[in-house]
Order: sequence, then C-alpha cells, then structure tokens
Amino acid sequence: MEKYTSEDMVNRPPHYRFGGYELLEVIKAKLRESKMDAVQSALWIQLVQYLFRFDMKGKPFEDLNKAKFYLNDLYKETEKTNKD
Repeated sequence: MEKYTSEDMVNRPPHYRFGGYELLEVIKAKLRESKMDAVQSALWIQLVQYLFRFDMKGKPFEDLNKAKFYLNDLYKETEKTNKD
C-alpha cells in the first residue's frame, strides 16, 4: 500500500480531494460508463477539474473562466456530433 503525506501535491493534491473523494477516481468511474467521444471526454475532464478546485486555489474567477471556456467548447463539440 502506497503512503502519501497529507500535502502530497503530485500524487494527491488537496484541491482535487473533498469529503473522502478523489476527483481522479470520480473521473475514471464516469468515463468507464460514458458515451462521450475522446474530444468530449477531454473537454469534460478539464471542465470538471476547474469547477472542482475553483474555490481552493486562490483564483476563483480565473478557474471559473477556464471552466466556462471548456464548457463552451464542449457545447460546440457536442453540437457537431448530435445534430437533431
């Protein structure tokens, strides 16, 4: 079993953990069941990461603007693949 220090910024950064949940594990679980293509998945991952950490890294509006960028791009990509 690997041991981590409480502030292991490489293996377990605190801004990607909350309430016993590790964001990486949530992302893996979602993508195992997802119907997103590779591009949508990549954009979704970025979006979720910025939303997850926006209140923890000291620059909330920067992270929210980055999340908005990825959401807008995800929207455009999804429009391309789901022309109803």
